[in-house]
Amino acid sequence: ALQPDVALIHAHYADAHGNLYIEGPPVADSLFAKASKKVIVTVEEIIPHQELAIKGVTIPYFYVTALCKVPYGAHPTSCYPRYAYDRAHTHVYYQAAKKGEDAFRENYLTPFVYDCQEHTDYLIAIGGEENLSRLRAWNDSTEQWMQLYE
Repeated sequence: ALQPDVALIHAHYADAHGNLYIEGPPVADSLFAKASKKVIVTVEEIIPHQELAIKGVTIPYFYVTALCKVPYGAHPTSCYPRYAYDRAHTHVYYQAAKKGEDAFRENYLTPFVYDCQEHTDYLIAIGGEENLSRLRAWNDSTEQWMQLYE
């Protein structure tokens, strides 16, 4: 059995105690939390315990080492049903990575990591509210969903 030192998990909701609720199937997140020595969690939203209890606890507080509210913290991947993965951004990542270490540092790490002192800086760098709105609109219609693949 594997016992990772740290699991990094992004969830939809948490309460102030560290109980987590993940919408949809949690895939392997529950297993990662149970197997890891420490679990660091980012969440879209921290809600009152009573509200989370109604939804149900996916991962209980005693597995969680640290918790922080980070809206869009799963970006460039998805946090369905809130937002879809950012195909255009993953393309930027891939193009920079395939050109080697120096190009990756210059074309990806610098604008999206090193130049972003705050999470809000990152959200602006990835296209701000215009891009986030596009990612949130994935389930408004088939056309909106298909636009993510253009």
